[in-house]
Amino acid sequence: MFKLIRRLFRWALYLFILLVVLIVAAILSLDTIAKQVVQSRLRAETGMDVKIGKMDIGLATPPSPSKI
Repeated sequence: MFKLIRRLFRWALYLFILLVVLIVAAILSLDTIAKQVVQSRLRAETGMDVKIGKMDIGLATPPSPSKI
């Protein structure tokens, strides 16, 4: 019985670590995902080719002093 509880705890710990890694990866790639979404929506609305050079949402990077 103790081995089963220990195995379940280990799996829960592995799943928690995986969840944390996925959340961190999503936060770090949020700017890229948002840029792709905006480009595809603009392309769908206007029918023109759209290219965004840089887009900063600000969740992964701290605000610059001029924006405070």
